[in-house]
Amino acid sequence: GRSCTPVVRIVLGEHNAISQIESGASKVCWKTPITMRAVLIDRTATVTIYDAAVTDPKTEKQIICQATMHDVYPGAHYWLHCYGGAVGAKHADVATKMARGLLKPASTYRGTVVVFFGQLKKPMPNYFFDLDAQRKSVSLVVRLDKGCGFQSLRGQRVKVLVQLAGCRLPDYRAALARGSAQQQQTSETEPETADGFNFNLLSIPGAVDQEGVLRFNSADGPFSVRSTPPEIPLALMPGVNTAYFYVVAEGQESSPPKLFGAVPLSPYSMCKLAWHEMHFDPSVADLAVKSDFQTNFAGLILGSARIEKLDPITAQGSESPDIGPYATEEMLPPAGSWCCGSYSPAMVGSPGVPKVMSSGVLKKKTMYCHIDMLAARSLPPNDDGHCSVGYAINIGGRNYSEPGDGTQSMNPSLMHRIVIPVEIETYEDDGTVDTRLPPIVVKISDMSHASTGLGFWSSDEGKLISCILLQDVLIWKDEAGTALDLNQKHQAVWYALDSRGKRVKFASLMHHKDSSWDSRPRLLLAAAWSESDQIKDSPESDRTKVQDGYKLSIKTPSQSVYQMEVDILGLRNLPASLHFPQLSITSFWTQGKG
Repeated sequence: GRSCTPVVRIVLGEHNAISQIESGASKVCWKTPITMRAVLIDRTATVTIYDAAVTDPKTEKQIICQATMHDVYPGAHYWLHCYGGAVGAKHADVATKMARGLLKPASTYRGTVVVFFGQLKKPMPNYFFDLDAQRKSVSLVVRLDKGCGFQSLRGQRVKVLVQLAGCRLPDYRAALARGSAQQQQTSETEPETADGFNFNLLSIPGAVDQEGVLRFNSADGPFSVRSTPPEIPLALMPGVNTAYFYVVAEGQESSPPKLFGAVPLSPYSMCKLAWHEMHFDPSVADLAVKSDFQTNFAGLILGSARIEKLDPITAQGSESPDIGPYATEEMLPPAGSWCCGSYSPAMVGSPGVPKVMSSGVLKKKTMYCHIDMLAARSLPPNDDGHCSVGYAINIGGRNYSEPGDGTQSMNPSLMHRIVIPVEIETYEDDGTVDTRLPPIVVKISDMSHASTGLGFWSSDEGKLISCILLQDVLIWKDEAGTALDLNQKHQAVWYALDSRGKRVKFASLMHHKDSSWDSRPRLLLAAAWSESDQIKDSPESDRTKVQDGYKLSIKTPSQSVYQMEVDILGLRNLPASLHFPQLSITSFWTQGKG
């Protein structure tokens, strides 16, 4: 979708070769194959695409996209869909790292290249026609129910722009502009005109409240279901299995978006509703808050994306610049486009076609999230060599924060028991309430530092250390009013703060073979959902109401007390720069586990 002068470099084993330069095109067919030497054991190939108009391929700067193929063999086609940072990104160096795959996830589709390995010196007849025939005629159906954690967009109206790699819809504005230019043309020279297509397939409006909750209200109810017009099929390429969502403030659709997320495509006849994580785009956004373990978490969206098969694409299908009667000028947002390197005005997304879905009767149910914040170990020290830990919990727009008691420790014991009620909306035909339970976001901060930043990381109290996203929390089937014995039911888990997704059960850490957990920054907590908020041996009088939840003291029938005696005999070879040294002894030891 980008008009450029592409040149391709292929590296196979120790050999490499560069293609001919094709100028001024967005769809390129290299009729002359790239000739290079190779041996049978060379099975990994790297394909890099440059824009020869703006860079020298030998310098390997400002690449358009790059992809690597593994286990290649002759006689097969490889469709490589390349992603990178935003086109024209504010931070070009970050965008280049994303294009090379050095920084993930990538935010923007940059192009597709089809590679065929063989010994033929020229393509077979109808070769390129057969490639186009591999694309399927589909329409895209997107359902959006709710979002949370969008503190960076609080109080704003937004739009969710949806893209599929290589798919586009005609832009009637560009078509009208081209027709007007042709009528006024008096010379033999063709004027420069817009390409007539737009890569934002859908534009779905929503609003974010002061709690960071994103809602999509439509005639269907408190959710929105939109489809691309079936009379204009999308040409879906093989291997495209992800839709990209971009959340932008209303009026900023023509600027590179700061928030994005990748949503897997459901099979044709299915609509799998799930929570999907959104990220800040580091090639565009200025993440003022630098956490010790950087995270680009920007929010969560409950929704789905799927494709529907249509009749084969005709000559008047998606390649026609006339979009037909499905949209009028009044329905479309203002002109302007940031996507896929479009250098000319284009509409910022089709409103789509309403898709009727029977979801049954709306039901509301209160679920209770039980969280035990137990301990943290090996936290990074501040400039003073200490750490005053605090934390915040966000669950579907419900918030709880614990500023801490000012204790300075890199290995604090918290022992906090928290209950947060969350109202869940579900429908009779939607399945169980389980799929609609929002993930739990836990933010760990050093409260001895003041800092400000983007969105959820804005804080006047502390410096962000790390963020944990809990998505597969246990669901207890206890009925409402049942007294829960959390000391028996809870399963404590260590979550790594320096590596996303790594965790190990508390009971397993004693026998864990990975020695990196001995010194790894980590948080010990237990979490579960239940219909009951009653806790055994914890009467109402023990509850402390705090914000959207309440806190309890953890009571356990057994305790262990250790009395330690340490004999300090002497210290030697201290550095001369150490003035007024002090020796501190704590009850935590790095060689043990637990």
